[in-house]
Amino acid sequence: MRALPVLLVSLLVLPAIASAEPPTGDTMVSGTADAKIETSGDKSYMVTRSRTFELTQFADKGTTATALVEAEIRRRVRISEDLGANGDATGTVSLTVHPLGASGRVEAPSASRSLPGDEIRVEGSGGIKVTTWGCCVESNAETQLNTGTLKTLFVRSSDVPLLTCTRLGKPAIGRIAAVYKVPTAADRAVLGDDRSAVGMITWAGDDAPIQRIVVRLKADKPVDAALEWTVETGWRGAGVALDNHIVIDPARPSKPVFVWRIGKGRAIELPLVGDRFDLAAAKLPASVTLRELAP
Repeated sequence: MRALPVLLVSLLVLPAIASAEPPTGDTMVSGTADAKIETSGDKSYMVTRSRTFELTQFADKGTTATALVEAEIRRRVRISEDLGANGDATGTVSLTVHPLGASGRVEAPSASRSLPGDEIRVEGSGGIKVTTWGCCVESNAETQLNTGTLKTLFVRSSDVPLLTCTRLGKPAIGRIAAVYKVPTAADRAVLGDDRSAVGMITWAGDDAPIQRIVVRLKADKPVDAALEWTVETGWRGAGVALDNHIVIDPARPSKPVFVWRIGKGRAIELPLVGDRFDLAAAKLPASVTLRELAP
């Protein structure tokens, strides 16, 4: 989790400047960053708008694209003696991707999107990570977006390791297995109104999710019961030890298995067959079921 004052300390306060969307062929992108105090009854709030610009490159249809990623973060935080006690202070992140043309000028935006979040990290071809801070026992929620389209690849709990996979070939293909587990800061957005849903496993490529699998638990209070689950995950190959990364060589058949150990002697096991998890062959602890959603 992150303490709320961090954003306020790092905020760059500037005078108001015109719209951040430039015409095609411009050489500058600008925008507003400011902070102001609002009052409502006997309560006061700090309303902030911060803005960052970051140059990045990413794979796009077989070529390398260069773009400027603009991020605006708006937050409204109640001013009190204990800022860290504010549990409802999630901000809004607005992202715009400005491609750079061959002439070195800024082209018209190729993608834009707004979503809940408190901070961002641009990771090149790895995407853009938008983090929503958790409160109390919640984990932070990390939403990974494709840099070129800003579409969601997966949402994961920050305390669960990412698992990666490389399938050899021409070209080689990369995949990610991401786990979301309650309680995390985006439970309603990710799991919806299904009260038995306690997690999600996402199998994703660089451009889009391939599978989204809801983990359901039959219990009187599923979320409370899932609090006791551990987050030990990994790939099991020929050995017993779990690995965070596997390499699959089509010339050498193997049987990799995704493993999520939720407790002593209890694990969710999903065989990887081709480029999908085989739910029909899954091994599950008692009271745990899986339900696949459309990607």
